[in-house]
Amino acid sequence: VEELAQIKSTYGDRRRTLIVEARKGKGRKAAPLLTAGDLTPEKETWVVVTDDGLISRTPTARQPRLTGRSAPSLLIAAGGRVTLYLFEARGTGAAVAVHTLPECDDPKDGIPVARATPFTEGEQVVAGVALPPERSQLPPEACLLLGTFRGMLKKTPLEALPGPSSKPFVGINVGEGDVVGWARITLGEQELMLVSSSGQAIRFEEDEVRPMGLAAGGVMGMKLDE
Repeated sequence: VEELAQIKSTYGDRRRTLIVEARKGKGRKAAPLLTAGDLTPEKETWVVVTDDGLISRTPTARQPRLTGRSAPSLLIAAGGRVTLYLFEARGTGAAVAVHTLPECDDPKDGIPVARATPFTEGEQVVAGVALPPERSQLPPEACLLLGTFRGMLKKTPLEALPGPSSKPFVGINVGEGDVVGWARITLGEQELMLVSSSGQAIRFEEDEVRPMGLAAGGVMGMKLDE
Protein backbone atom coordinates (compact mmCIF):
# COMPACT_ATOMS: atom_id res chain seq x y z
CA VAL A 1 0.00 0.00 0.00
CA GLU A 2 2.81 2.42 0.89
CA GLU A 3 4.57 1.65 -2.40
CA LEU A 4 1.42 2.32 -4.45
CA ALA A 5 0.82 5.56 -2.53
CA GLN A 6 4.34 6.67 -3.39
CA ILE A 7 3.78 5.85 -7.09
CA LYS A 8 0.55 7.84 -7.05
CA SER A 9 2.27 10.80 -5.44
CA THR A 10 5.09 10.74 -8.00
CA TYR A 11 3.24 9.91 -11.21
CA GLY A 12 -0.41 10.69 -10.53
CA ASP A 13 -0.80 13.59 -12.98
CA ARG A 14 -3.83 14.17 -15.21
CA ARG A 15 -4.49 11.90 -18.15
CA ARG A 16 -2.83 13.34 -21.24
CA THR A 17 -5.01 11.47 -23.76
CA LEU A 18 -8.72 12.16 -23.63
CA ILE A 19 -10.92 9.31 -24.89
CA VAL A 20 -14.23 10.69 -26.11
CA GLU A 21 -16.97 9.74 -28.54
CA ALA A 22 -17.30 12.61 -31.00
CA ARG A 23 -20.92 13.30 -31.88
CA LYS A 24 -22.48 15.39 -34.60
CA GLY A 25 -22.71 19.03 -33.68
CA LYS A 26 -22.63 22.50 -35.06
CA GLY A 27 -19.86 22.77 -37.62
CA ARG A 28 -18.53 19.23 -37.14
CA LYS A 29 -19.21 15.69 -38.22
CA ALA A 30 -19.34 12.56 -36.12
CA ALA A 31 -15.99 10.77 -36.06
CA PRO A 32 -16.09 7.03 -36.82
CA LEU A 33 -15.10 4.78 -33.94
CA LEU A 34 -11.79 2.94 -34.24
CA THR A 35 -12.18 -0.84 -34.34
CA ALA A 36 -9.83 -3.82 -34.27
CA GLY A 37 -10.35 -4.20 -38.00
CA ASP A 38 -8.99 -0.67 -38.58
CA LEU A 39 -5.72 -1.70 -36.92
CA THR A 40 -5.37 -4.88 -38.96
CA PRO A 41 -2.67 -4.79 -41.67
CA GLU A 42 -4.20 -4.64 -45.15
CA LYS A 43 -2.65 -7.63 -46.86
CA GLU A 44 -3.91 -10.15 -49.37
CA THR A 45 -4.62 -13.64 -48.11
CA TRP A 46 -6.59 -16.79 -48.95
CA VAL A 47 -9.34 -18.20 -46.76
CA VAL A 48 -9.36 -21.99 -46.89
CA VAL A 49 -12.10 -24.41 -45.80
CA THR A 50 -11.15 -28.09 -45.93
CA ASP A 51 -13.37 -31.08 -46.62
CA ASP A 52 -13.24 -32.08 -42.96
CA GLY A 53 -14.52 -28.68 -41.77
CA LEU A 54 -11.35 -26.78 -40.84
CA ILE A 55 -10.97 -23.07 -41.62
CA SER A 56 -7.89 -20.84 -41.73
CA ARG A 57 -6.21 -18.11 -43.75
CA THR A 58 -2.81 -18.11 -45.40
CA PRO A 59 -0.04 -15.88 -43.94
CA THR A 60 0.75 -14.49 -47.41
CA ALA A 61 -0.91 -13.97 -50.78
CA ARG A 62 0.57 -17.25 -52.01
CA GLN A 63 -2.17 -19.68 -52.96
CA PRO A 64 -2.15 -23.05 -51.14
CA ARG A 65 -1.88 -26.36 -52.96
CA LEU A 66 -4.94 -27.27 -55.00
CA THR A 67 -3.97 -30.77 -56.10
CA GLY A 68 -4.26 -34.21 -54.60
CA ARG A 69 -6.30 -35.19 -51.58
CA SER A 70 -5.33 -31.98 -49.77
CA ALA A 71 -7.38 -29.80 -52.17
CA PRO A 72 -9.71 -27.57 -50.09
CA SER A 73 -13.46 -27.55 -50.58
CA LEU A 74 -13.57 -23.73 -50.53
CA LEU A 75 -10.91 -21.17 -51.42
CA ILE A 76 -11.65 -17.42 -51.26
CA ALA A 77 -9.28 -14.54 -51.98
CA ALA A 78 -9.63 -11.87 -49.28
CA GLY A 79 -7.87 -8.92 -47.70
CA GLY A 80 -7.13 -8.69 -44.00
CA ARG A 81 -9.90 -6.16 -43.33
CA VAL A 82 -12.75 -7.65 -45.35
CA THR A 83 -15.87 -9.40 -44.09
CA LEU A 84 -16.32 -13.02 -45.08
CA TYR A 85 -19.84 -14.31 -45.74
CA LEU A 86 -20.11 -18.10 -45.53
CA PHE A 87 -23.16 -20.24 -46.32
CA GLU A 88 -23.98 -23.78 -45.31
CA ALA A 89 -25.94 -26.26 -47.40
CA ARG A 90 -29.38 -25.35 -46.01
CA GLY A 91 -29.00 -21.63 -46.74
CA THR A 92 -27.94 -20.26 -43.36
CA GLY A 93 -25.26 -17.57 -43.55
CA ALA A 94 -22.58 -16.26 -41.20
CA ALA A 95 -20.53 -13.05 -41.35
CA VAL A 96 -16.95 -13.29 -40.07
CA ALA A 97 -14.12 -10.75 -39.94
CA VAL A 98 -11.22 -12.29 -41.86
CA HIS A 99 -8.61 -10.99 -39.40
CA THR A 100 -10.15 -13.18 -36.64
CA LEU A 101 -9.29 -16.40 -38.52
CA PRO A 102 -6.04 -18.20 -37.61
CA GLU A 103 -3.08 -17.96 -39.99
CA CYS A 104 -1.75 -21.36 -41.07
CA ASP A 105 0.76 -22.47 -43.69
CA ASP A 106 -1.00 -25.83 -43.88
CA PRO A 107 -4.85 -25.83 -44.03
CA LYS A 108 -4.79 -29.02 -41.95
CA ASP A 109 -3.68 -26.86 -39.00
CA GLY A 110 -6.86 -24.77 -39.11
CA ILE A 111 -9.61 -24.77 -36.53
CA PRO A 112 -13.14 -26.22 -36.81
CA VAL A 113 -15.61 -23.92 -38.58
CA ALA A 114 -17.91 -24.10 -35.55
CA ARG A 115 -15.20 -22.44 -33.40
CA ALA A 116 -14.54 -19.58 -35.82
CA THR A 117 -18.11 -18.84 -36.98
CA PRO A 118 -21.69 -18.87 -35.65
CA PHE A 119 -22.30 -22.23 -37.36
CA THR A 120 -22.91 -25.24 -35.18
CA GLU A 121 -20.89 -28.44 -35.26
CA GLY A 122 -21.84 -30.64 -38.19
CA GLU A 123 -22.98 -27.86 -40.54
CA GLN A 124 -21.13 -27.95 -43.86
CA VAL A 125 -19.91 -24.71 -45.43
CA VAL A 126 -20.47 -24.91 -49.20
CA ALA A 127 -20.10 -21.33 -50.49
CA GLY A 128 -18.78 -17.92 -49.55
CA VAL A 129 -17.78 -14.45 -50.72
CA ALA A 130 -15.54 -11.70 -49.34
CA LEU A 131 -16.71 -8.07 -49.20
CA PRO A 132 -14.47 -5.02 -48.64
CA PRO A 133 -15.17 -2.81 -45.59
CA GLU A 134 -15.86 0.16 -47.89
CA ARG A 135 -18.79 -1.03 -49.96
CA SER A 136 -18.87 2.34 -51.68
CA GLN A 137 -16.19 0.79 -53.91
CA LEU A 138 -18.96 -1.33 -55.42
CA PRO A 139 -21.87 0.04 -57.51
CA PRO A 140 -25.16 0.60 -55.63
CA GLU A 141 -26.77 -2.16 -57.72
CA ALA A 142 -24.31 -4.77 -56.44
CA CYS A 143 -25.98 -7.83 -54.91
CA LEU A 144 -25.22 -11.19 -53.35
CA LEU A 145 -26.37 -14.00 -55.64
CA LEU A 146 -26.99 -17.47 -54.21
CA GLY A 147 -27.71 -20.54 -56.35
CA THR A 148 -28.93 -24.02 -55.47
CA PHE A 149 -28.45 -27.41 -57.13
CA ARG A 150 -32.09 -27.47 -58.22
CA GLY A 151 -31.77 -24.23 -60.17
CA MET A 152 -33.10 -21.69 -57.66
CA LEU A 153 -31.55 -18.19 -57.58
CA LYS A 154 -31.70 -15.57 -54.85
CA LYS A 155 -30.37 -12.01 -55.24
CA THR A 156 -30.03 -9.82 -52.14
CA PRO A 157 -28.80 -6.18 -51.99
CA LEU A 158 -25.47 -5.94 -50.18
CA GLU A 159 -26.88 -3.31 -47.82
CA ALA A 160 -29.20 -5.99 -46.38
CA LEU A 161 -26.30 -8.17 -45.26
CA PRO A 162 -25.39 -7.96 -41.55
CA GLY A 163 -21.90 -7.19 -40.27
CA PRO A 164 -19.70 -9.67 -38.39
CA SER A 165 -21.73 -11.18 -35.57
CA SER A 166 -21.96 -14.19 -33.28
CA LYS A 167 -25.41 -14.98 -34.72
CA PRO A 168 -26.19 -16.65 -38.08
CA PHE A 169 -28.71 -15.23 -40.55
CA VAL A 170 -30.98 -16.61 -43.28
CA GLY A 171 -29.30 -16.33 -46.68
CA ILE A 172 -31.92 -18.27 -48.64
CA ASN A 173 -34.79 -20.59 -47.80
CA VAL A 174 -34.12 -23.77 -49.78
CA GLY A 175 -36.76 -26.37 -50.54
CA GLU A 176 -36.84 -29.95 -49.35
CA GLY A 177 -34.08 -31.99 -50.99
CA ASP A 178 -32.27 -28.92 -52.31
CA VAL A 179 -28.94 -27.44 -51.15
CA VAL A 180 -26.96 -24.26 -51.75
CA GLY A 181 -24.16 -24.64 -54.27
CA TRP A 182 -22.74 -21.19 -55.08
CA ALA A 183 -22.41 -17.61 -53.88
CA ARG A 184 -21.30 -14.73 -56.10
CA ILE A 185 -21.27 -10.92 -56.14
CA THR A 186 -23.07 -9.37 -59.12
CA LEU A 187 -22.61 -5.73 -60.15
CA GLY A 188 -26.04 -4.97 -61.59
CA GLU A 189 -25.39 -5.22 -65.34
CA GLN A 190 -24.00 -8.72 -65.74
CA GLU A 191 -25.34 -11.85 -67.40
CA LEU A 192 -26.05 -15.11 -65.60
CA MET A 193 -25.47 -18.54 -67.09
CA LEU A 194 -26.59 -21.82 -65.58
CA VAL A 195 -25.49 -25.20 -66.94
CA SER A 196 -27.06 -28.53 -66.02
CA SER A 197 -25.30 -31.85 -65.53
CA SER A 198 -26.60 -33.03 -68.93
CA GLY A 199 -25.05 -30.04 -70.72
CA GLN A 200 -28.17 -27.89 -71.09
CA ALA A 201 -27.63 -24.16 -70.47
CA ILE A 202 -29.59 -20.96 -70.05
CA ARG A 203 -28.24 -17.39 -70.25
CA PHE A 204 -30.06 -14.20 -69.27
CA GLU A 205 -29.60 -10.67 -67.89
CA GLU A 206 -29.22 -10.52 -64.13
CA ASP A 207 -31.93 -7.85 -63.80
CA GLU A 208 -34.46 -10.59 -64.64
CA VAL A 209 -33.85 -11.79 -61.07
CA ARG A 210 -35.33 -9.11 -58.79
CA PRO A 211 -33.57 -8.28 -55.50
CA MET A 212 -35.19 -9.82 -52.39
CA GLY A 213 -34.84 -9.66 -48.63
CA LEU A 214 -32.87 -12.17 -46.62
CA ALA A 215 -35.85 -14.31 -45.64
CA ALA A 216 -37.10 -14.87 -49.22
CA GLY A 217 -36.79 -18.20 -51.00
CA GLY A 218 -35.61 -17.03 -54.43
CA VAL A 219 -36.89 -17.67 -57.95
CA MET A 220 -36.49 -20.47 -60.48
CA GLY A 221 -33.45 -19.80 -62.65
CA MET A 222 -33.51 -23.08 -64.58
CA LYS A 223 -36.10 -25.86 -64.66
CA LEU A 224 -34.49 -29.28 -64.34
CA ASP A 225 -35.79 -32.76 -65.09
CA GLU A 226 -36.06 -35.19 -62.20
